[in-house]
Amino acid sequence: MDASVRRIQKLVEHLQECVSSCATLKEALADSSQVDSVQSQIKVQKLRNSNDRVVREVKEFLTSNEELGDEAKNVLDEANNLQITAEDLLVELDIYMKPKESPSLIQPAPALPHASSGGNLPKLQLPVFNGDILKWTEFWDRFTSVVDRRTDILEVDKLAYLVGSVEEDAKQAIEGLELTNANYKLAVQKLKDRFGKPNLIIDAHYAALNRIPVAVNTTTDLRRALDTVERHMRTLETLGEDINHNQLRTTVMEKFPQEIIYELRMDMESSGHSVKTLRETLEKIVSARETSFAMTQAKVGSSQLIESFTTESLLTTVGKPRPSSGNKGQFRRKPDNPRKSSLGRVKSSTYALSNKRRDRQPSPRPASKKRKLECIYCKGDHYNDACKEVSTIDARKRILLKERLCFVCLRSDHLSDKCTYKRRCYHCNVNGDHNRSICPSQFKPSKTSSSTLATA
Repeated sequence: MDASVRRIQKLVEHLQECVSSCATLKEALADSSQVDSVQSQIKVQKLRNSNDRVVREVKEFLTSNEELGDEAKNVLDEANNLQITAEDLLVELDIYMKPKESPSLIQPAPALPHASSGGNLPKLQLPVFNGDILKWTEFWDRFTSVVDRRTDILEVDKLAYLVGSVEEDAKQAIEGLELTNANYKLAVQKLKDRFGKPNLIIDAHYAALNRIPVAVNTTTDLRRALDTVERHMRTLETLGEDINHNQLRTTVMEKFPQEIIYELRMDMESSGHSVKTLRETLEKIVSARETSFAMTQAKVGSSQLIESFTTESLLTTVGKPRPSSGNKGQFRRKPDNPRKSSLGRVKSSTYALSNKRRDRQPSPRPASKKRKLECIYCKGDHYNDACKEVSTIDARKRILLKERLCFVCLRSDHLSDKCTYKRRCYHCNVNGDHNRSICPSQFKPSKTSSSTLATA
């Protein structure tokens, strides 16, 4: 027998003794028996050192010998089987002897050379991945930082932490792999092949962008939509995608209500039409609304605050009666006392009957007072849809948007998505869709109007 083979044989025999000793220790720990802590740690460390020596000797032997005899093959097979048993046993002993530290791997980070060590950092929690491809990049970056890059941890331990950090579909992908050093890289590759392919991740983020529901005109929902859009856009940009194309700009704009789109278009006319400008303008609009909403909340009080972001919620003073929509500046008249009104009607009827009997000549009816017209666009004395001063549909819509008026009934206490006015349009006979003064059928289509209306 070769000297190198004999040396490996002796190391294997010593490793067998350590395995037998630690197997007895594991049974005692499993039965919750009292064991000497120091002696237990010594046995575990001997097993670890003996296993490492066998691994090194076998590696050196295989490097220097190309052809193996039968005796060498038998010894190496025995060493390989015993190595697997020793590694599994070490994992189990680590769990039994350190229940509070495993599997939560993370220890306080070592102090930097010039940093103050006045306190310990809190323990981090390992990320959990359930197979959602949209969350793979975040999961793997965190797991790599916390576990994968660590050089003081065996790969079999890394595999144990990886198995504990996946669930559902991700757990099924690596289910059945034994906890060994060699299987860690295999498990990582399986997860990357199924969930970490860049083209699949990019397609998933584009699909998620299209599935974002259209926001309603409230500060909370506008922020929800904008944050969701930004999250997907940042990830696509990190993956190397060009996000400055027209189709993506249209997709983003479709996630916001009509009022926001008009503000966007007016602002972007001067600042440009790139996706970057669109994102910056959206952030400016939503942030401004959040600031106004917070100021109103501080002034009015949360119990009286209106959820929808409207002109009424910002301009109405608490306790002050609002003018009626028909007569601006005048307050609604309180109803008369019903009993008093009934009595007055009886007296009036009796008096009128007596006069009629005495004088059969009918009294002339008073001339009705003609209601004064006022155009909402130019303040002229004519109907709104007959205005010649503001004669285009785009110009009229800009005025309504600036004054925060409903596009259907022209009132100021709500916007078109909350309007309950259901009268048919005089011109096109459509029920409750728009005001007659901005009826599309009354305007000649132009390139500017068509593109603006289609986008809105």
